[in-house]
Amino acid sequence: MKLIFLSGSRSSSTEFVHSLLDGHPQVLAVPFPMMFHYFWRLHGEVAQQGASALFEALRNKSGLAMVLSNYNDPGNPYMYKDDRTAEKLNIDMALFRNGFIKYLDGSMISRRNAFLAFYRSYSEAIGHPWDEVDVILENSHNTFYHRDILEDFSDACFISPIRDPHAIFASCRKGRFGYVYEGLAETSILMHLYQTFINQLIYSRLLGPERYYLIKNETIHQNKRACMEELAKWCEIEFNEILMQSTFANSHWEGNSAYKKGSDKGVLRAATGEQPRWMSELSTSEIR
Repeated sequence: MKLIFLSGSRSSSTEFVHSLLDGHPQVLAVPFPMMFHYFWRLHGEVAQQGASALFEALRNKSGLAMVLSNYNDPGNPYMYKDDRTAEKLNIDMALFRNGFIKYLDGSMISRRNAFLAFYRSYSEAIGHPWDEVDVILENSHNTFYHRDILEDFSDACFISPIRDPHAIFASCRKGRFGYVYEGLAETSILMHLYQTFINQLIYSRLLGPERYYLIKNETIHQNKRACMEELAKWCEIEFNEILMQSTFANSHWEGNSAYKKGSDKGVLRAATGEQPRWMSELSTSEIR
Protein backbone atom coordinates (compact mmCIF):
# COMPACT_ATOMS: atom_id res chain seq x y z
CA MET A 1 0.00 0.00 0.00
CA LYS A 2 1.32 3.42 -0.99
CA LEU A 3 0.97 6.39 1.36
CA ILE A 4 0.68 9.65 -0.60
CA PHE A 5 0.45 13.05 1.05
CA LEU A 6 -1.02 15.89 -0.99
CA SER A 7 0.29 19.33 -0.10
CA GLY A 8 0.93 22.75 -1.60
CA SER A 9 0.17 26.40 -1.01
CA ARG A 10 -3.36 27.73 -0.68
CA SER A 11 -5.05 28.21 -4.07
CA SER A 12 -2.38 26.17 -5.86
CA SER A 13 -4.98 23.51 -6.85
CA THR A 14 -4.45 21.12 -3.94
CA GLU A 15 -8.19 20.50 -3.55
CA PHE A 16 -8.62 20.26 -7.32
CA VAL A 17 -6.03 17.47 -7.59
CA HIS A 18 -7.60 15.82 -4.54
CA SER A 19 -11.02 15.88 -6.21
CA LEU A 20 -9.64 14.20 -9.34
CA LEU A 21 -8.24 11.30 -7.31
CA ASP A 22 -11.17 11.14 -4.86
CA GLY A 23 -13.38 8.71 -6.76
CA HIS A 24 -10.77 6.20 -7.93
CA PRO A 25 -11.61 2.70 -6.62
CA GLN A 26 -7.98 1.98 -5.67
CA VAL A 27 -7.64 5.22 -3.68
CA LEU A 28 -8.85 5.80 -0.13
CA ALA A 29 -9.23 9.48 0.73
CA VAL A 30 -11.27 11.52 3.17
CA PRO A 31 -12.94 13.92 0.69
CA PHE A 32 -11.62 17.04 2.40
CA PRO A 33 -8.17 18.12 3.65
CA MET A 34 -7.82 15.87 6.71
CA MET A 35 -4.60 17.61 7.85
CA PHE A 36 -3.88 14.80 10.31
CA HIS A 37 -0.42 15.95 11.33
CA TYR A 38 -1.65 19.51 11.83
CA PHE A 39 -4.43 18.11 14.03
CA TRP A 40 -1.90 16.10 16.03
CA ARG A 41 0.25 19.15 16.77
CA LEU A 42 -2.79 20.90 18.22
CA HIS A 43 -4.62 18.03 19.90
CA GLY A 44 -2.33 15.01 20.03
CA GLU A 45 -2.14 15.08 23.81
CA VAL A 46 -5.73 13.79 23.87
CA ALA A 47 -4.29 10.38 22.99
CA GLN A 48 -3.18 10.08 26.64
CA GLN A 49 -6.88 9.79 27.54
CA GLY A 50 -7.35 6.73 25.34
CA ALA A 51 -8.62 5.78 21.90
CA SER A 52 -12.21 6.81 22.57
CA ALA A 53 -11.24 10.36 23.55
CA LEU A 54 -8.91 10.61 20.57
CA PHE A 55 -11.66 9.56 18.18
CA GLU A 56 -13.98 12.23 19.58
CA ALA A 57 -11.25 14.83 19.06
CA LEU A 58 -10.81 13.69 15.46
CA ARG A 59 -14.57 13.73 15.03
CA ASN A 60 -14.90 17.30 16.28
CA LYS A 61 -11.58 19.08 15.68
CA SER A 62 -9.91 17.71 12.54
CA GLY A 63 -10.64 18.19 8.86
CA LEU A 64 -13.23 15.46 9.27
CA ALA A 65 -15.23 17.78 11.52
CA MET A 66 -15.58 20.24 8.64
CA VAL A 67 -17.06 17.45 6.53
CA LEU A 68 -19.53 16.29 9.16
CA SER A 69 -20.65 19.69 10.46
CA ASN A 70 -22.45 20.58 7.20
CA TYR A 71 -20.73 22.23 4.27
CA ASN A 72 -23.66 24.48 3.50
CA ASP A 73 -23.98 26.07 6.93
CA PRO A 74 -23.78 29.84 6.26
CA GLY A 75 -22.35 30.28 9.74
CA ASN A 76 -19.27 28.32 8.76
CA PRO A 77 -16.96 30.63 6.76
CA TYR A 78 -14.88 27.72 5.50
CA MET A 79 -17.80 26.00 3.86
CA TYR A 80 -20.06 28.84 2.74
CA LYS A 81 -21.21 28.57 -0.89
CA ASP A 82 -19.61 25.16 -1.29
CA ASP A 83 -21.94 22.51 -2.73
CA ARG A 84 -20.57 19.58 -0.72
CA THR A 85 -22.78 18.14 2.02
CA ALA A 86 -22.25 15.60 4.79
CA GLU A 87 -25.20 13.60 3.45
CA LYS A 88 -23.08 12.51 0.47
CA LEU A 89 -20.57 10.73 2.68
CA ASN A 90 -22.59 7.71 3.89
CA ILE A 91 -20.32 7.08 6.86
CA ASP A 92 -21.36 4.49 9.45
CA MET A 93 -20.13 6.47 12.45
CA ALA A 94 -20.66 3.63 14.94
CA LEU A 95 -18.59 1.28 12.77
CA PHE A 96 -16.02 4.04 12.30
CA ARG A 97 -15.65 4.68 16.04
CA ASN A 98 -15.63 1.01 17.05
CA GLY A 99 -13.10 0.13 14.38
CA PHE A 100 -10.78 2.96 15.39
CA ILE A 101 -10.84 1.86 19.02
CA LYS A 102 -10.38 -1.79 18.04
CA TYR A 103 -7.31 -1.12 15.92
CA LEU A 104 -5.68 0.88 18.73
CA ASP A 105 -6.66 -1.49 21.52
CA GLY A 106 -3.62 -2.84 23.32
CA SER A 107 -1.17 -0.75 21.32
CA MET A 108 0.70 2.37 22.24
CA ILE A 109 -1.29 5.27 20.79
CA SER A 110 1.36 6.94 18.70
CA ARG A 111 0.74 9.44 15.94
CA ARG A 112 1.63 6.79 13.37
CA ASN A 113 -0.64 4.11 14.83
CA ALA A 114 -3.53 6.57 15.16
CA PHE A 115 -3.14 7.62 11.52
CA LEU A 116 -3.30 4.03 10.27
CA ALA A 117 -6.19 3.14 12.60
CA PHE A 118 -8.10 6.18 11.39
CA TYR A 119 -7.84 5.31 7.71
CA ARG A 120 -8.50 1.59 8.15
CA SER A 121 -11.63 2.19 10.25
CA TYR A 122 -12.75 4.95 7.85
CA SER A 123 -12.41 2.50 4.96
CA GLU A 124 -14.69 0.03 6.71
CA ALA A 125 -17.16 2.77 7.70
CA ILE A 126 -17.73 3.80 4.07
CA GLY A 127 -17.82 0.23 2.75
CA HIS A 128 -14.50 0.42 0.89
CA PRO A 129 -12.82 -3.03 1.27
CA TRP A 130 -9.43 -2.55 2.91
CA ASP A 131 -7.80 -5.21 0.73
CA GLU A 132 -8.78 -3.19 -2.37
CA VAL A 133 -6.99 -0.04 -1.19
CA ASP A 134 -3.71 0.46 -3.03
CA VAL A 135 -3.23 4.13 -2.12
CA ILE A 136 -4.07 6.12 1.01
CA LEU A 137 -4.31 9.75 -0.06
CA GLU A 138 -3.96 12.14 2.86
CA ASN A 139 -4.58 15.79 2.06
CA SER A 140 -2.24 17.57 4.46
CA HIS A 141 -3.10 20.83 2.68
CA ASN A 142 0.29 22.55 3.02
CA THR A 143 3.97 21.64 2.99
CA PHE A 144 4.76 22.56 6.59
CA TYR A 145 4.38 19.02 7.98
CA HIS A 146 6.69 17.11 5.65
CA ARG A 147 9.19 16.43 8.43
CA ASP A 148 6.52 15.10 10.80
CA ILE A 149 5.13 12.87 8.06
CA LEU A 150 8.54 11.41 7.23
CA GLU A 151 9.19 10.74 10.91
CA ASP A 152 6.13 8.48 10.91
CA PHE A 153 6.44 7.05 7.41
CA SER A 154 9.97 6.99 6.03
CA ASP A 155 8.66 5.69 2.69
CA ALA A 156 5.93 8.34 2.30
CA CYS A 157 5.37 9.91 -1.12
CA PHE A 158 4.12 13.41 -1.91
CA ILE A 159 2.08 15.11 -4.61
CA SER A 160 2.62 18.87 -4.56
CA PRO A 161 0.75 21.19 -6.95
CA ILE A 162 2.50 24.28 -8.25
CA ARG A 163 0.99 27.32 -9.96
CA ASP A 164 1.98 30.76 -11.16
CA PRO A 165 2.37 32.69 -7.87
CA HIS A 166 0.62 35.72 -9.40
CA ALA A 167 -2.46 33.52 -9.89
CA ILE A 168 -2.19 32.12 -6.36
CA PHE A 169 -1.97 35.61 -4.87
CA ALA A 170 -4.98 36.86 -6.86
CA SER A 171 -7.02 33.75 -6.11
CA CYS A 172 -6.37 34.05 -2.37
CA ARG A 173 -7.84 37.52 -2.36
CA LYS A 174 -10.68 36.74 -4.74
CA GLY A 175 -11.89 33.52 -3.16
CA ARG A 176 -13.88 32.63 -0.10
CA PHE A 177 -10.85 33.23 2.12
CA GLY A 178 -10.35 36.76 0.84
CA TYR A 179 -11.30 38.26 4.18
CA VAL A 180 -8.29 36.53 5.74
CA TYR A 181 -5.93 38.66 3.67
CA GLU A 182 -7.65 42.01 4.06
CA GLY A 183 -5.44 44.42 5.94
CA LEU A 184 -2.39 42.15 5.86
CA ALA A 185 0.88 43.42 4.50
CA GLU A 186 1.76 41.92 1.13
CA THR A 187 4.78 40.28 2.74
CA SER A 188 2.52 38.19 5.01
CA ILE A 189 0.98 36.49 1.98
CA LEU A 190 4.17 36.29 -0.01
CA MET A 191 6.13 34.72 2.86
CA HIS A 192 3.62 31.85 2.93
CA LEU A 193 4.16 31.29 -0.79
CA TYR A 194 7.92 31.65 -0.43
CA GLN A 195 8.13 29.07 2.36
CA THR A 196 5.95 26.68 0.36
CA PHE A 197 8.22 26.94 -2.66
CA ILE A 198 11.32 26.47 -0.48
CA ASN A 199 9.82 23.30 1.03
CA GLN A 200 8.92 22.00 -2.43
CA LEU A 201 12.46 22.66 -3.62
CA ILE A 202 14.11 21.01 -0.60
CA TYR A 203 11.95 17.89 -0.45
CA SER A 204 11.72 17.34 -4.20
CA ARG A 205 15.53 17.25 -4.27
CA LEU A 206 15.75 15.15 -1.10
CA LEU A 207 13.22 12.51 -2.17
CA GLY A 208 13.54 12.67 -5.94
CA PRO A 209 10.79 12.47 -8.60
CA GLU A 210 9.94 8.86 -7.68
CA ARG A 211 8.60 10.05 -4.31
CA TYR A 212 7.91 13.77 -4.78
CA TYR A 213 5.63 14.56 -7.68
CA LEU A 214 5.32 18.20 -8.67
CA ILE A 215 2.18 18.74 -10.73
CA LYS A 216 1.54 22.06 -12.45
CA ASN A 217 -1.95 23.57 -12.36
CA GLU A 218 -1.62 25.05 -15.82
CA THR A 219 -0.46 21.75 -17.30
CA ILE A 220 -3.50 19.90 -15.94
CA HIS A 221 -5.83 22.35 -17.65
CA GLN A 222 -3.89 22.32 -20.91
CA ASN A 223 -3.95 18.52 -21.27
CA LYS A 224 -5.84 16.86 -18.43
CA ARG A 225 -5.92 13.36 -19.90
CA ALA A 226 -2.18 13.09 -20.48
CA CYS A 227 -1.51 14.65 -17.11
CA MET A 228 -3.82 12.25 -15.25
CA GLU A 229 -2.51 9.22 -17.14
CA GLU A 230 0.98 10.15 -16.00
CA LEU A 231 -0.17 10.79 -12.43
CA ALA A 232 -1.98 7.43 -12.31
CA LYS A 233 1.19 5.68 -13.43
CA TRP A 234 3.18 7.46 -10.72
CA CYS A 235 0.56 6.52 -8.10
CA GLU A 236 0.70 2.91 -9.35
CA ILE A 237 -3.03 2.76 -10.01
CA GLU A 238 -4.92 1.96 -13.20
CA PHE A 239 -6.06 4.87 -15.32
CA ASN A 240 -9.82 5.26 -14.93
CA GLU A 241 -12.16 7.78 -16.55
CA ILE A 242 -13.17 8.92 -13.04
CA LEU A 243 -9.79 10.69 -12.96
CA MET A 244 -11.09 13.11 -15.57
CA GLN A 245 -13.73 14.65 -13.30
CA SER A 246 -13.88 16.26 -9.88
CA THR A 247 -15.78 14.29 -7.28
CA PHE A 248 -16.61 14.56 -3.60
CA ALA A 249 -17.11 11.12 -2.00
CA ASN A 250 -17.73 9.77 -5.53
CA SER A 251 -20.39 12.42 -6.22
CA HIS A 252 -19.96 15.06 -8.91
CA TRP A 253 -18.44 18.28 -7.60
CA GLU A 254 -18.14 21.57 -9.47
CA GLY A 255 -15.14 22.72 -7.51
CA ASN A 256 -14.35 25.76 -5.40
CA SER A 257 -12.79 28.08 -7.94
CA ALA A 258 -12.31 31.61 -6.64
CA TYR A 259 -13.90 32.94 -9.83
CA LYS A 260 -16.76 30.70 -10.87
CA LYS A 261 -18.12 27.17 -10.82
CA GLY A 262 -19.21 25.01 -13.68
CA SER A 263 -17.87 22.81 -16.42
CA ASP A 264 -15.67 25.51 -17.96
CA LYS A 265 -14.01 26.67 -14.75
CA GLY A 266 -10.91 24.63 -15.53
CA VAL A 267 -10.30 26.02 -19.00
CA LEU A 268 -6.87 27.60 -19.08
CA ARG A 269 -7.30 31.13 -20.36
CA ALA A 270 -3.85 31.18 -21.91
CA ALA A 271 -4.79 28.18 -24.07
CA THR A 272 -7.62 30.20 -25.59
CA GLY A 273 -5.55 33.32 -26.08
CA GLU A 274 -7.13 35.15 -23.16
CA GLN A 275 -5.20 37.27 -20.72
CA PRO A 276 -4.56 35.55 -17.36
CA ARG A 277 -7.09 36.73 -14.76
CA TRP A 278 -4.42 37.83 -12.32
CA MET A 279 -3.30 40.58 -14.71
CA SER A 280 -6.61 42.38 -14.19
CA GLU A 281 -6.98 41.40 -10.50
CA LEU A 282 -3.61 42.65 -9.26
CA SER A 283 -2.25 46.15 -9.19
CA THR A 284 0.99 47.10 -10.92
CA SER A 285 2.86 47.17 -7.60
CA GLU A 286 1.49 43.77 -6.61
CA ILE A 287 2.59 42.27 -9.91
CA ARG A 288 6.07 43.70 -9.38
